[in-house]
Amino acid sequence: MVCLCPGAGLRSGVRLELFPERTGFRMRLRRILTAFLAASAVLAGWAAASPREADVRFPEAYFPELEAVLRATVAEAPRLEILRERMREQEGEARVLESWRRLRVDSNLRLLGAYEMRTDIDDRFRGTVQGNVQAAKPLYHWNRLENQSEIGRLRRELGEIEYERGGRHHLAEVRRAFLEWVLAGERIAVLERSTEVADGLLEYERGLLDIGRGTEASVMELEARLLEGRERLAHQERERARLERRLDELTGVSGVVAAFRDTAFPEIEVLDLNGLEMLSRRLSGRGAEHSPGVRFEEKMREIEDRRYAIVSRNRYPRLDFVTGIHTDQLEAFDRDDFALRMQYFAGVQVSWNIFDGRRTEGEKMAALARRRVHELQAENERERMGAETAGLLDELEYVVKQLSARNTRADILRRRAAHLDEQAERGQASGRERLEAHMDYEDTRLRVLESRAQYLVHLMHLAALHMTDPWLQETP
Repeated sequence: MVCLCPGAGLRSGVRLELFPERTGFRMRLRRILTAFLAASAVLAGWAAASPREADVRFPEAYFPELEAVLRATVAEAPRLEILRERMREQEGEARVLESWRRLRVDSNLRLLGAYEMRTDIDDRFRGTVQGNVQAAKPLYHWNRLENQSEIGRLRRELGEIEYERGGRHHLAEVRRAFLEWVLAGERIAVLERSTEVADGLLEYERGLLDIGRGTEASVMELEARLLEGRERLAHQERERARLERRLDELTGVSGVVAAFRDTAFPEIEVLDLNGLEMLSRRLSGRGAEHSPGVRFEEKMREIEDRRYAIVSRNRYPRLDFVTGIHTDQLEAFDRDDFALRMQYFAGVQVSWNIFDGRRTEGEKMAALARRRVHELQAENERERMGAETAGLLDELEYVVKQLSARNTRADILRRRAAHLDEQAERGQASGRERLEAHMDYEDTRLRVLESRAQYLVHLMHLAALHMTDPWLQETP
């Protein structure tokens, strides 16, 4: 078989191909490798510019109960309902602005009874009937009406951005309040256990005092510690009740967490320092253009551009097509007679604002100033988002280190408490030492849970900055 080959043709023009099937295989393989490398480059760029869900998570990934609370919030929260009504308002305003480009029909009718005084005939009472119907359609307005329609569309998008921004803030409050509520429940459980242990040790010390082997000072100290624990328990119960009321207010549903009172803090996956460094690089490559705050200011800047274009053509002539029917009465002179007249008309109407007292110059100046304001606010929003991201990453790094240290300390105190329990059984440790050891361990375990909660809160804010909230993706 003889075939022409681009590479060999430059040298000899003709090459004898003994195995044509291998050539076809190599060409297919080359195309597959090229497509694979191109796809790899695209995926690498996307991975560098967007955070992975495995790194940035919302708290409901660890708390299935929170999903039910968020679902109720999206459906019933008054704040979100207000934002949805704002969106409907912007939709209505957009339709109003779009209507100016369409055909408009107006009519009026006057039925009057009047006493008429004339010099040519006697005074009299008479009735008057006047009416007209007019239709008008814009022909050419120098793109003013098109820009008005675009302003309506942009305002509709602003309503969606406001829903997203306000919804993010509201759902973040719900998530934070839920985490605090769960943490308050953990504190209550710890204090109840500590109070139970203290009560048992107090009875034990009283028994020792009765048989002459204990001291009154030890009994009094345990009584004071027990009263202090009960006071702290009452405080946490009040705090949890306050958080329940707060969640009811935020969600718009009474008793929204009543069925989840036994929710406990689970084990969570925590990024190490290398993982945080990689996450920081991905977030820095993502930029801030996806932020609702930046998008809001950019849309406002575009609106001001459209307004400037409208204002700059205020003094241009505008053409409209008009047609309609007009009726009135023609009076006869020196006679008490009249005739009904009807006029059918169609034509072109020209409107020209020749001089407006320099109003146009003032409106152009104001539009340019507002445009500059929104440019500066967009830049400030980008800088704020960058600073907030850096601050959250610093907080996450601190919490990761703190969580590691507290976990280690909690493990040491747990073993210490177990050791003192063994010593107390042999009479080598006092009840007060056992109580303090157990309370130190429980207090440190609570600090571990607090660090987990802080980690989830910081991660939640980071996710809200750089990811679309899954509960707001479908706008009701």
